[in-house]
Amino acid sequence: MIDAIDPETVRLFMQAEIMRLGPFENWHGITPTNINSFLVQPQLVEVDLDDALCGHARMWLVLKLSEDMGIVCDPRSETWGVVESVNDHLFQVVICTDGLREALEGM
Repeated sequence: MIDAIDPETVRLFMQAEIMRLGPFENWHGITPTNINSFLVQPQLVEVDLDDALCGHARMWLVLKLSEDMGIVCDPRSETWGVVESVNDHLFQVVICTDGLREALEGM
């Protein structure tokens, strides 16, 4: 269950993922040099997976490009998503990936 993971565990998971990244391309100005400035304190958010079978899921918001766009992850399944804010409590998955690099390059 994702609620059993705490924000510190997610933060450490995210730092490990960043260390493994290497070079990547991002159209929004995120680079290997400045990625840490986009990190946020991990917080559980409700995500609409745009999947009739799965519906909504709780994932960790770990990076924000703006108030309306960010990256979420589930450290247990190593699933990542680029999301847009629907309202204060719900995000919509725009791109679902299996890695941070793919999420950053897919933004």
